[in-house]
Amino acid sequence: MDKTSVIRKLNRVKRKRVATRRPVISKTEKDLLFNDIQLREAELRDAEKDLEKFKLEINLATRIIRAILQNDKLSSLVPLEMRGDLERFAEIYI
Repeated sequence: MDKTSVIRKLNRVKRKRVATRRPVISKTEKDLLFNDIQLREAELRDAEKDLEKFKLEINLATRIIRAILQNDKLSSLVPLEMRGDLERFAEIYI
């Protein structure tokens, strides 16, 4: 910090903070929000289950794809349009 910025800060006029009112929420609106939160939590749990399933599938697929790509005979049997996808998968997960 340089002297001018410190002097500027010290010379500033002290002001009160401006308070903002909170909006009034009715009981029915609170219930709707609570139900929405419960719905979002259920969706989150389902998404987490799906994510775990996908992670397991990826883990199982990496072994097979690694074996295919390392074996010249097996990799020659893979169609050309699919080979690019396997190589991209290997770059990301292997």
